[in-house]
Amino acid sequence: MPGVAVVVLGTLYALGALLKTRELVHADVPVRDTLPLVPIEQHLGRGMAEVFAEPAVPAIFILMAALAVYQDRRFRTRSERRRQQRTQDLAQLQDLVRTADERLAALGERIHGGGIDPAERQKLETEIAEVRKIETEARQRIRQMAPARDSGTEKSTRWRKRVTNGLAIAGVVVSAALLPIPLAVAYLLMAVMVFSEPLRRFRFRLVIQTTFFFVLISAGLLATALFYPRALSEVELDTTNGESIEGGIVTVADRTWVVATGDESFVTIPADRIDTVKVTSPHYEPGRGILELIIGRELLDANTGD
Repeated sequence: MPGVAVVVLGTLYALGALLKTRELVHADVPVRDTLPLVPIEQHLGRGMAEVFAEPAVPAIFILMAALAVYQDRRFRTRSERRRQQRTQDLAQLQDLVRTADERLAALGERIHGGGIDPAERQKLETEIAEVRKIETEARQRIRQMAPARDSGTEKSTRWRKRVTNGLAIAGVVVSAALLPIPLAVAYLLMAVMVFSEPLRRFRFRLVIQTTFFFVLISAGLLATALFYPRALSEVELDTTNGESIEGGIVTVADRTWVVATGDESFVTIPADRIDTVKVTSPHYEPGRGILELIIGRELLDANTGD
């Protein structure tokens, strides 16, 4: 668990720092000079805000984590049933081989002991051949352990599993089509981890799997921000000496405002020199989703009432 906490906090910090870096680059601000001015806790808070700002992001994480738990329990239950059945069948076959060996030994002693007529000897040899055949088949089954044919119940269970998985996958694909493309890709990768039978055979621990989900979501958010960067919040400052300053907010820390004024320049203003402040948050479009690319924004807005 401490390792998971380190991964989560590190991912949040990295997400916040990279998002801030992308914003500074987009605003034409010298990153080398301004990024060190942003406190670590602001990077961490920015990462948390990015993850939880949109309801769809935590909803995706909760949905995929719940599906992972459900699939893991079903897979483990099915594997446990198969293991128990295989153990039971193996024990029965081993008992059969042991009984056949004992019977063959007894029949051999009777034949080699002498004092038996030809008819009885022929009967004993026939029985030996039958026991050896049974023993050979049992040993072959032990080596192969071929699975039994599906019963009607097992076929019905498999059919229900396919229908359930199909509906879940369809829901994942439809919901992913509404997301920005980078986030949709991360969402679909999580679905592959949940529904892929070969991957489940590695028996990922759920803690590791959900942690990886969190990292994938963060990577999707980061990719979205890289392709569709946010603008810095705009601020209008009036200082106590009558000066007016406009620009983008880089950070506010240690009672100091850092404002990007354009042309790769910025100013730092102590809070005690500020008379009035007006902050404007820019409108942000997180990028086009797959469905929007197919049918167009105008038609999508018309159908959703926006």
